[in-house]
Amino acid sequence: VVTTDGSISQIPRQEYEEAEKRVIDELKAINKPFVVLLNCTNPNSKSSIELANELSIRYSKQVIPVNCIELDENKIKEIITGILYEFPVSCISFNLPNWFKSLDDDDELRQNISSAVLKDVGSISTIRSVSSYIEGLSAIDEISDVEIKSADLSCGNVCINANIDSSYFYAILSRKCSIKIENERD
Repeated sequence: VVTTDGSISQIPRQEYEEAEKRVIDELKAINKPFVVLLNCTNPNSKSSIELANELSIRYSKQVIPVNCIELDENKIKEIITGILYEFPVSCISFNLPNWFKSLDDDDELRQNISSAVLKDVGSISTIRSVSSYIEGLSAIDEISDVEIKSADLSCGNVCINANIDSSYFYAILSRKCSIKIENERD
């Protein structure tokens, strides 16, 4: 969707707002992936950036301030990437440590992590929304590191790596072996 801050022509910004909202609402209603381009004579100006942020909040979509006449290859790549990140996620896979996978189904750590992973997974709809989901997972005490390992934008497949603090591994190992083990040397 291309709109403007009003600096491109003699038509004021307010004249674009009704059509802009209607088009964005229609695209959202049919789940079409899109970004909003804010066409400006000076896309790096404070007012252009502020308006882009305001529109991004209003429409819950990425808004990119641009000067359409001066688009270069890098800006075009940014726009295309932005659109690709609006496509739906079709499959999410998780890589967890091998030792975690061998825990019993009723193990407390396994249940806690599994519950946390499943809790907000429904909030993932687009490739872009995976980042917010990962931020939520990183707040879980037991998870030491979480990242997107890969995202195949051609089909919507996302793979997430989640590492669990190794102290949990040693605590579980100690409990199972009835010997205190705190690290690899033990």
